[in-house]
Amino acid sequence: MNRLMKVVVWTIGITFGLFFLAISLMFLEATGGHDGWLCEWGIDTDGAGTLTSGCG
Repeated sequence: MNRLMKVVVWTIGITFGLFFLAISLMFLEATGGHDGWLCEWGIDTDGAGTLTSGCG
């Protein structure tokens, strides 16, 4: 039972930590102005393959 409890606590902790990290990164990106920080840093993905970026 002790080992099971340790695994459950670790799983919950890691899940909460990843959730907090994701929320923090989304908040950071949202504070980057109109296009966001990824455009400011030159990390814009071209999903359609048209060689144009979505950055204004």
